[in-house]
Amino acid sequence: MPLAISMGDPAGIGPEICIQVFKPGSLPEGVIPILVGSAAVLSSVSKSTTQRLKPILPDASPDLLEPGMAYLLDVDDEGTEVSAGTASAEGGRLSVRFLERALRLVRSGVADGIVTAPISKESWKLAGIQFPGHTEFLCRASGSERTEMLFLGNGFRVALFTTHISLVDAIAALHKTALADFVKYVARELALYYPERLRIAVAALNPHAGESSMFGREEEETISPALEECRQAGLDVSGPLPADSLFTQESRSKYDLIIALYHDQGLIPVKTVAFFEAVNVTLGLPFVRTSPAHGVAFDIARSGSARPEGMVSAIATAVDLIRRRQALSSK
Repeated sequence: MPLAISMGDPAGIGPEICIQVFKPGSLPEGVIPILVGSAAVLSSVSKSTTQRLKPILPDASPDLLEPGMAYLLDVDDEGTEVSAGTASAEGGRLSVRFLERALRLVRSGVADGIVTAPISKESWKLAGIQFPGHTEFLCRASGSERTEMLFLGNGFRVALFTTHISLVDAIAALHKTALADFVKYVARELALYYPERLRIAVAALNPHAGESSMFGREEEETISPALEECRQAGLDVSGPLPADSLFTQESRSKYDLIIALYHDQGLIPVKTVAFFEAVNVTLGLPFVRTSPAHGVAFDIARSGSARPEGMVSAIATAVDLIRRRQALSSK
């Protein structure tokens, strides 16, 4: 199973965690990794590892890939120098080039999916890239009509109703039609991988789920009607449930999917419990894309302390999802 692995921002921990996954026993059996990045940057981190990666050309045929080999697609012909631990326009431009070339590997059939190391949103902004992150970029670049974020890790399976917007805007975006559409969309996308009927829980917006409208009316006026519409569509949906207890181990074991209404409502519990192992999955793409749930960690770049568990989990999750999708599509 060939996987395109985008190196992420060259000034962050992406190069380090990518190199670490090539240690013996780190990759799932059968994976043929194609690291898309900068040979110069990788050599500055670990020359010995870089030398073990077999160079591959951009227009390589999938028939040329050998099981047991690891490949490097160098898209930094000039050997660009970047300052480790610092956001920059150059870092933004390079990370987008890595991502674009990884996408081309999937489109041409060389790779079965994409795993992305973290990018810096600040570097993208400095480079004039008009996307807030991987999810939005891949949605446009792949021609997808819609993408959503799903996070997996340590028993969690959490989808975010709103993502990179302010909390005020997230609350304003809470409408019955939009929420019902979101829940149905996520359930439909997950059915590409998990054919069983999912038990879905939806978090409340207000403390104590509004406490009979004492602490807010969104639960009664918006969320509950949206969930009833989902039930009428045949989904097994519970909620709105108080968010302060929904994410406990005992509670989340009752559900296959939790819908969080805004970014931090879902990601604080996920990252508290599974920070180094959590994986971000992009729903809605015509291929599988995963990523570690953590960021570029400029503060520890090149310090030797970056941990690879998130990247290892992202690769293992990609393999699992690709195999699930292939098995279901062949039936």
